[in-house]
Amino acid sequence: MIKNKKLLFVSLLIIIPSYADMGHYYKALFLPNVYDTDTCNWHTKLRLYYGHGNTNKGRNILGETTPILDIHGEQNWLKVLQGVPPNPSITSLRNIADTLVTDAQANGASPQFGKLSFDGTFAINDFMFFLRQNLKCGFFIKGSLPFRDLTIDEISFTDLSPDTGEFSKSNPDWVTLKDNINRILHAYDLHSYQNPFKKTVLGDLMASFGWQHVFCNIPGAVIDLLSIRIEAGFSVPTGSTLDLSEPFALPGGYLKHFGLGGRANMLIGFASYLQLGLEIDGIKFIDKTVTRRMRTNINQSGFIALALGKAYEMGGDRYGFTPFIVFRPPFISNLTLLAAYSYQRQKSFTLCPKDTQVFDTDIVNAFMTGYVMNLIHLKVNYKFDYFSCIVPTIDIFTDIPIRAKHIFSTTMIGCGLGINLNWNF
Repeated sequence: MIKNKKLLFVSLLIIIPSYADMGHYYKALFLPNVYDTDTCNWHTKLRLYYGHGNTNKGRNILGETTPILDIHGEQNWLKVLQGVPPNPSITSLRNIADTLVTDAQANGASPQFGKLSFDGTFAINDFMFFLRQNLKCGFFIKGSLPFRDLTIDEISFTDLSPDTGEFSKSNPDWVTLKDNINRILHAYDLHSYQNPFKKTVLGDLMASFGWQHVFCNIPGAVIDLLSIRIEAGFSVPTGSTLDLSEPFALPGGYLKHFGLGGRANMLIGFASYLQLGLEIDGIKFIDKTVTRRMRTNINQSGFIALALGKAYEMGGDRYGFTPFIVFRPPFISNLTLLAAYSYQRQKSFTLCPKDTQVFDTDIVNAFMTGYVMNLIHLKVNYKFDYFSCIVPTIDIFTDIPIRAKHIFSTTMIGCGLGINLNWNF
């Protein structure tokens, strides 16, 4: 009877798909357990991780440090209405903007005239449920389901226009456009820019099936251990997409795209206390038709776009690699220290607008860029192996972006609680 209950519990775990979180541009990538060598039949690993991060700095597409809401470029508010379908409620403001654009171009105004730098503070509380369920003969399933609390608040802007001259911060028409930012946003069904962005959302459910083999006590070899792991999986868009009513919106997942991914891991042990490894992973997203806010003028920049339309969204594929070192101090049993470097890159999504009268494909995609992130990962793990069948574990970790393009510079610090269930049947 007890054996049947165990089998039932394992069966329930097997149908829960989860995978290792693959990161987003607004936070440092979380690194899962890359050094696991337990391939025993039916062993189960359950983890709950929590990470926190906050920042008011980001990196733009050139890798330069900027306020977080300038990573897509400074907001060209002077040109924000150019090419956007007219709205009768702001006809007077649109006429002012059109006239001011013409006059500024005719009189050689500074390219900084009409630009705003938006600033704010980003915070994230990231929870992730993680599972690895061994099957037989080295096969396993594993994965994760993230749950995120995202906030952008303390939002403000700085006028980057020149201090003096006809086309400066004090130009009366420009002052009118600045004073009516929220009126323009409301005309296109966007919230006021000062309103904090606050969302508690699921991330994308991710699952994989894999195989791992560990070679130990290799005759004539200078190494003590060699582990090879390969896996293939998929992502399910359970996470939220962009809220089209928010001027500064963040997604919980990968914009409602399904994805197909893979991962390979090799670990070499030179002694019982020292191991070196490398992990390579990637995910390809499935194209789909979406509704997006898109740019209508080549000079538009920044987070905010007013025009709304349907488009076919492609690309966004993500890949990375992570070399790492594992040290288990011989004088402290059950303690594991991890240090790793990772390179992560997500390619840009490409939009093919349905309404080509309003949206030019080249303009829409002119600034559609992915991100690049170089990170350092540090982790401490301790397991309490007082019992052979049930082994609690605790983790403390930090993930630090050190060089990047087009991201929020969010260092994550967190901990994890887990349990290893070493079934014996």
